[in-house]
Amino acid sequence: MRYGLAALLLALWGLPFGVALVQLLASAFDGEAWRALAMLPHTASQLALSLFIGSVSTVISVPLAAIVAVSPGPRRWLQGWLGGFLSMPHIAFAVGFGFLIMPAGLLTRLAGFESPPQWVTTQDPWGLSLITALVLKEVPFLLFLMLSVLPRPDFAGMIAAQALVAASLGHGSRSIALRIILPQLLRQLMWPIVVVWTYGSTVIDMAIVIGPTQPAPFQIAVWRDLADADAAINARGLAGALLLVVILAAAAAVSAFAYYLARPLLRQFLVRGPVRASLHGWPGWLTAVSMAVVYALVIAVLALIAASARWPFPLLLPEQFDGGALLSLVNAPVALTNSIGLAAVSALLALLLAVSWFELMPRRWDRWMLAAVLAALVLPPVAIASGQYSAFLRAGLGAGIPGVFLAQFTLVFAYVFITMIGPMRDFDPRYRSVANSLNAGRLRFLLRIKLPLLTGPLAATAAIGFAVSIGQYVPVQLVGGGTVPTLTTEAVTLASGGSRPLLAAHALALMALPALVFMLAALASRTRDA
Repeated sequence: MRYGLAALLLALWGLPFGVALVQLLASAFDGEAWRALAMLPHTASQLALSLFIGSVSTVISVPLAAIVAVSPGPRRWLQGWLGGFLSMPHIAFAVGFGFLIMPAGLLTRLAGFESPPQWVTTQDPWGLSLITALVLKEVPFLLFLMLSVLPRPDFAGMIAAQALVAASLGHGSRSIALRIILPQLLRQLMWPIVVVWTYGSTVIDMAIVIGPTQPAPFQIAVWRDLADADAAINARGLAGALLLVVILAAAAAVSAFAYYLARPLLRQFLVRGPVRASLHGWPGWLTAVSMAVVYALVIAVLALIAASARWPFPLLLPEQFDGGALLSLVNAPVALTNSIGLAAVSALLALLLAVSWFELMPRRWDRWMLAAVLAALVLPPVAIASGQYSAFLRAGLGAGIPGVFLAQFTLVFAYVFITMIGPMRDFDPRYRSVANSLNAGRLRFLLRIKLPLLTGPLAATAAIGFAVSIGQYVPVQLVGGGTVPTLTTEAVTLASGGSRPLLAAHALALMALPALVFMLAALASRTRDA
């Protein structure tokens, strides 16, 4: 069974990811493509803009998530809403956020403007609207990870002991949070923070909707080259994707070196004291409540636009409602059914493969698989998809469901594996000892004891896999070549110029489906606990 699992995992995940890397690296030897890339006039400024957007959004997101994580009141209040925040795909949030902040959007109506102000909000040249949207999406993700680390018995016990010592030395709660909790918490989340930074620096669907255009971030230029029908321009796009990877790696190396140089200064700060200042709850409350309000407004504006027939400025509510845009999703359900089918099959298959891995493979092999899935998460999606696109075309898998499934499965399995490694490997071995004493076989123990006790993590992981799949744009559009429409690809197309109610309806459906799956996951977890 072990070798069968390895072969299946290699066919569904390892080979599609591996050929993407091989194809991407092969572009390094295409001299014509590199010369064509060097002739582009705005490459340096576009790369700088990409790094600026990703870096600023990450630098803002991490402290905001940490502020909420170390504030008990806001943390408990917001914890119940995290599933809803996480379930909202990035592109759906970007569409709603764009409708919210545009000059004729809901915010200016609420502020009482009589006519739309002459402001540049969406697609501003500095990417500030994109940065804001990224922060609002990444803070819940980082907070979710922080809240999964803080209660862990090993981490919580260590922190409690160190906090007691610090308090006895005269340190207040603020000093304990800054000098003890946060440094160790951030060290635990190093790779997720890198993933957030990489995503912010290479995001495509959100950048198309609300990102800058003159110039556009570098990943948009790469995307346009890869989507071109000309083979030479495609090759330039592959070279651009590889250049983006190299620039990100160089920036990461420079950041790591800067951190190494700054360690003495950081250590001086950590050992300074005692500082008796107390930790105030209002920054955490302000962050949590502000996020909840923005998410509520995004959902409200999408629902209003999707159901409206006419909504002139400056009215707060539409003049006419018809729901025609929502009905169009039912009358032409191809994008809807493709999205649901791909997401459901991908999430369940990824969960089955991940559970099988942890049951059949030795623990020492985890480090190699973990390194591979981290590479899939850290590398820019456009770099992976560009390599897969070129390789799949040669293998006859392009422009169809099989190729699209394999391409988007790369990220789905990576997220599922990294989410399940903790619950599966940290499962209390005493249950297995008791089962052995009762002569229960391995399969019976798995089906009757282990999996039922892990209903909550299993259901949550399946919901995460579903949400990851349904929100993917780059691999579906690039490998599918537009022949496999999904809610995400249709939403991005409509955002470039189309019916606003129809765009809002697609974004609303993109929100509703993962939210429903997360609700079912929470219900399954509560039913098991009861």
